[in-house]
Amino acid sequence: IISDTMKNIILELSFYKNKNDGNQCATITLQIATKYFLGKTPTLDEIDKLVGRATGKWTWNEQIIAGADKLGLKAKYFSTDNIANILQGEKYLRQKFGKSADKIISKINLNEVMDSTQFVIKNNLFEKKALTLKEIENHILKGHIVIVPVDWNKISGKKGIYQGHMLILTSFDEENIFAHNSGPTKPERNMKIKKELFLKAWNVPEISNDIIIVY
Repeated sequence: IISDTMKNIILELSFYKNKNDGNQCATITLQIATKYFLGKTPTLDEIDKLVGRATGKWTWNEQIIAGADKLGLKAKYFSTDNIANILQGEKYLRQKFGKSADKIISKINLNEVMDSTQFVIKNNLFEKKALTLKEIENHILKGHIVIVPVDWNKISGKKGIYQGHMLILTSFDEENIFAHNSGPTKPERNMKIKKELFLKAWNVPEISNDIIIVY
């Protein structure tokens, strides 16, 4: 499952590019996880249907958890946010996301997000907790898949409002985190990201230490 490459622990994960509508980074993480744990490779269209993602839309964290369950995977969602708040609808999104709210609302299917949130709560697939970097690294060492939302503008050095993106972490060393970046711009397998920069992109107001662990 795990190999020692260049003194780093590397998860041997398949790599797929975000080359269709450019908004499938989240569903690609489920494609990779299904291949890794179950030896199956569902198409992105099949996963989109499972999670309720329409062309051009983003996939919410709770949709990933619900989709993982439907695919036969075991997953847990961690966040410092109270995820039940999303059931208040658009009012809550505007309160939480501020200047990023219009963009986020336009990019999600709110009804699907709310349905998935109810599923996650009902099935106890959420824990209100912020994982430490050490805990994240321990999950990688155990061969778990770590899916992390980030503000891609922070990593790419661009200015502007929140640009959501999903990474799968594959490795780490003392100074860096390594991740599969599916793109659509410059996709890269085992991309090296300084830990300081990774944490900066993860600890933005739009992300409440959100993280998904697939076992």
